[in-house]
Amino acid sequence: MRKSLGAGLALLGLALVVSGLGQAAAAATTGTVTVTFTILSHQVLTITGDPLTVSFGDLVPDVASSPASVQVKVKSNVRYDLSYTATDFTDGGSNTVPIGRLTYNGTPFSNSGVLEDGKPRTTGTGDTYNYSYVLTVSWDDEPASYSGTVTYAVTPD
Repeated sequence: MRKSLGAGLALLGLALVVSGLGQAAAAATTGTVTVTFTILSHQVLTITGDPLTVSFGDLVPDVASSPASVQVKVKSNVRYDLSYTATDFTDGGSNTVPIGRLTYNGTPFSNSGVLEDGKPRTTGTGDTYNYSYVLTVSWDDEPASYSGTVTYAVTPD
């Protein structure tokens, strides 16, 4: 009986120790990690064409060209403006054709302009703008091959 009483007391002591450890382990301490970051203003501008070149080919004076499609996509996490700058057309020499002979959706280009003003930030895939370019030359324009550029820009509003 003495052995079994001693064994029983030993088990009781072990249970108290284990029970005491369980209580001590349940008390936890905490630590805090502070995470900081800054989201930068960011805009993405994509222009699609054929590929980024519009060629009207041979034109007859006072006859509008066939329309050429240009697609501009904007993705921005802030309000933005979509604007452009454009050059007059030149033959590489002294002959020029004014940029105003080129229209987008029926509106003549100038050397600069704002297409979209104060647009709200975009969601999902962004905003898509489709422009139909049409060019009409006049009888006053010198026969030659001409080129010019239209440069789009997106800026925070």
